Amino acid sequence: MMKRYLSFALICLVAAACREKKFGAFVIAGKVMNTTEQKVYLEEIPFTGEAPVVLDSTTLKKSGTFELRGMAGEEGLYRLVFENEQPVLFINDDHNIRLRLDANNYRGYTIEGSVASAQLHELLNKMQTIDSSFYALTRQRDTLASDSMMTLLNAEAQHLVERRRDLLNTFIRKTNSPAAICYAVGQYDPMTPASQLKQLLDAAAARFPEHSGIARFRSIIAMQVQPEAPAYPLLDQPAPDLRLPTPTGDTFALSELRGKYVLVDFWASWCAPCRKENPNVVAAYQKFKGRNFDILGVSLDQDKENWVQAISQDNLGWHHISDLQYWNSVAVKLYRFEGIPFNVLVDPQGKIIAADLKGAALEQKLSELLK
Repeated sequence: MMKRYLSFALICLVAAACREKKFGAFVIAGKVMNTTEQKVYLEEIPFTGEAPVVLDSTTLKKSGTFELRGMAGEEGLYRLVFENEQPVLFINDDHNIRLRLDANNYRGYTIEGSVASAQLHELLNKMQTIDSSFYALTRQRDTLASDSMMTLLNAEAQHLVERRRDLLNTFIRKTNSPAAICYAVGQYDPMTPASQLKQLLDAAAARFPEHSGIARFRSIIAMQVQPEAPAYPLLDQPAPDLRLPTPTGDTFALSELRGKYVLVDFWASWCAPCRKENPNVVAAYQKFKGRNFDILGVSLDQDKENWVQAISQDNLGWHHISDLQYWNSVAVKLYRFEGIPFNVLVDPQGKIIAADLKGAALEQKLSELLK
């Protein structure tokens, strides 16, 4: 019978130890120098985006010492909130964490017993340095009238933005703290592509598959990533030849431009987005027309007069053809597109090497090919 009781007691002790590890009981204690007696609160910062939750509170002793306790289901983000001081962020990656803070030098606090919290503190200081430089540039930029200086300062500001992103990227890849990763993800600038954040979070989820914070951030970012459009079916295939009437009544064929890079541009005079995109096409033509490059405009117009007038109004000084059959045009069937403006880029051998190049993407692609 005694053995049975001993076995039962042993099971209870093991279960209790497992519960403590699972639920993460922790203590944060420390000392605040050069301060007054004041309340201090231990708050959890939920990954759900809800308001922080107070877990414990106390009053600083005359010596400035304090001790607070918390319990957590996983590694998370916490902060100490003082009545008269700045809050301090930390992570519960250990059971006993110690903080030393001087009220006269808030940013110079030290934290022991928590590797993740020390890493987070270092990240905060580095971000603060970059952010201070960025805000100084912004103030300087607001007082300038010179375009050349404005361009220079904008370039410096963009460099700082990229430095900040690189800092966060490196931190996320190197840290072994899922809670620190969640914090870092929340610090990216709004212009950071969601696809980039998704890659970082996918990698973090593979390392910490059970962490709820990473799972939540990952699901939020996944909803922001636009699904990739299906690849154009004729990409890397020979371009179908088109032989159609020109505005003068003659005929012209795509095959007559073999040996050049050719942008086959599908458009129409009645298509407002096409007319809006035309200046970009004109700019590309003017820049690259002397470098073995040409354009063939293929219109889905029905009215010849409107077609010819639009060519003149938009200064489209390249080859033009159309069968004036609207969406029944043979071009639609051969090139398998469902909307305009649309284009394909054909190489000198007659193969389609790119499709749907708009705006800056067109000039960038041509710059790569026609150096």
